[in-house]
Amino acid sequence: MIDLLAGEDRSGFGIACALDVERIPYRRIRRPEDFDARLLIVSGGQVTPAVLRFAVRTPTLIMGSPASPPRELFGVGEGGTVRTAAEISLQEPIWPEPVRVAAQRFGKEALRVPKAPAFCPDTHPGGTVLAKLRNPEGALQPAIVRSGSCHWSLVDLGVAFAHLLDESYLPPRDGRTPRPLSRSALQLYYRAPESIRRIFQRRVYRRLHAELAQLLELLKQLVRSAAGGLVRVARWPAPYASAATLAHDLEPTRFAYTQGLEALAGEIGRSGHPPTFGVVAGPAARYLTQRGADHLRGHDVLCHGLEHRGETLAGSREAIAHGISVARARLEKQLDRRITGFRSPRLDRSPDLPWALERAGFRYDSSYPDVDRENMSHFGAGVRLNVPYRLPLAEGERLRPSACLELPVSAPDCIQPLFEGDDVRTLRRAVREKVAFVHATGGLYVGIVHAGVFGARDSARRTAHLAFVRDQLRHRDIWLATASEIAEWWFARERLEIELDARGLTVANRGDRPAQGVRVVLEYEPQKETICDLPLLAPGASARVEIEELSLLWTTPGRGICQESTVTGEVREAGG
Repeated sequence: MIDLLAGEDRSGFGIACALDVERIPYRRIRRPEDFDARLLIVSGGQVTPAVLRFAVRTPTLIMGSPASPPRELFGVGEGGTVRTAAEISLQEPIWPEPVRVAAQRFGKEALRVPKAPAFCPDTHPGGTVLAKLRNPEGALQPAIVRSGSCHWSLVDLGVAFAHLLDESYLPPRDGRTPRPLSRSALQLYYRAPESIRRIFQRRVYRRLHAELAQLLELLKQLVRSAAGGLVRVARWPAPYASAATLAHDLEPTRFAYTQGLEALAGEIGRSGHPPTFGVVAGPAARYLTQRGADHLRGHDVLCHGLEHRGETLAGSREAIAHGISVARARLEKQLDRRITGFRSPRLDRSPDLPWALERAGFRYDSSYPDVDRENMSHFGAGVRLNVPYRLPLAEGERLRPSACLELPVSAPDCIQPLFEGDDVRTLRRAVREKVAFVHATGGLYVGIVHAGVFGARDSARRTAHLAFVRDQLRHRDIWLATASEIAEWWFARERLEIELDARGLTVANRGDRPAQGVRVVLEYEPQKETICDLPLLAPGASARVEIEELSLLWTTPGRGICQESTVTGEVREAGG
């Protein structure tokens, strides 16, 4: 177990979110005297002389600029804090070999940390330097240092992670909010000849390639190193190593809701994959045929806005919440089904969107891309993350996780690179590399392939792209599911609680739905892990894992019945 001593600020939120994403068991404490765990993680603002006394004799991870200087541990008495972007080379000793190998495979050389507080000591810290950071001017300084059983990250990775989650690392817009397109301007764009649209598209979708950060992996490795190992719940149900979902958004044209949908349905029938459709309420009411509506009723559907023209940008947050609630209500009435997911038109995002999504009662959203190559106002932005997470919501000075789960979109979005001037070969290489990257890192690939928007030629190009993307996802280790199925699994996983003791651990299902395919992962020693597949956990049930060398014994009490069985955990290299 881990004890976390941190405030409800960006640092504390980022650390807690990283632990929650990985389902690493922890509890929050208010005072160092409450510590009773294997590892103490403390944000810099909570570092007091009492904390430093604990750190001398117990495994501790300090994150960021310490309120009290760690003289006894690191020989540092003074220094200053700067907010800066930085890079940490993936060749530094802190990185496990599997991460380093994967980075080289995908051409990554450094972790790019967004602007975050970094402590600059007046003297070189004592202890072992596990990583250095390079600031934008090229200067190097220690980033992560170990002294005895204490690890210190001089850069606040909690703040950096939180900045990525809601894109607050971006420069301010001087109070200006992008204006939504008028309906007439939108109609002119969609009705324009392809040659005219292509000129506009290439001006907007200028080339930009952003690195995918390994920040979450660094945070996990810090915990593993400081604690001497860790326990977590695997991200995906057994036997899968990663997950994917294919979403098919219908743009606001008559063609998309008629011939485009027909062609898309035909390709989905040939593919056999579980689709999720993004439907815009207004165009659906105007153009959707009875046959099209019947087809959508039989599949997963998310709300894609009211008119697809910037309605998530205009007005107060209450107005935005009202607008998306109206859109969902209209779709639910037309399709006679419940809709729990949302995607903002054009991936429009504003600071008010997370609040509005929660107020409207959406259970999941998929509007934040890992790298934005779709939205004109956010081009080049993105959360740099390929796993579900919960956006931070501010309540005064306090940050808390949203009740609406975020499923980040994976770039590239459909055939957008063709509008930048790329050819089909380049587009396919980008998709192939992204799918391989997400699979290798155990992430979630959220692919968008639209129905035809502009006519038969456009429709044929998109259905051909869908066939290619689907082929990339034909892998026994990739769980291909609908967006709702992915969200439901994550909800169930979030409700799993792990309690550790001297002989083993207990996994309890505190949720209201069964959890099937749960895997517990024990990471220990350099690059080794033990994996235990648990039985079906009904609501209220628990599974006991007794750790005896490499044999795992679990018992499953539930509903008055006790079952016992012996399984042998799979021991493998962590990168295997």
